[in-house]
Amino acid sequence: MRRIIPIAFIFLLLIGCQSGMEKHREQARQGLLTLGLNRDAILAEWGLPDRTSVMSSDEFMQISAGWGGGSGRFGFFKGRVMLDVWDYESKDTTLVFQGLRLIGWKTGKTVKELQPPPK
Repeated sequence: MRRIIPIAFIFLLLIGCQSGMEKHREQARQGLLTLGLNRDAILAEWGLPDRTSVMSSDEFMQISAGWGGGSGRFGFFKGRVMLDVWDYESKDTTLVFQGLRLIGWKTGKTVKELQPPPK
């Protein structure tokens, strides 16, 4: 019985992650860009970008705190981070990622125009 609980937990966690990724892929497929959208979901739906580059963020401060694992955590960051920039010329869209998360974009297209053509 003790072995079943951790295995069931891992199984449910994997299902939850897969479900979340499917939601992100559906959003990318529909052309709905939102903060936090996963980079791999966009890559799966839109394909490789036409051009990539990096840029430095503006300087910012971030304070984080949390409890977990029986101990408290505190973090402080001040500075700049490197951001990935993906250009999709056919979609007239530039996406900006911090790690795996979409943090900004620029496009001249509507949500409907970002959707793939009907089959």
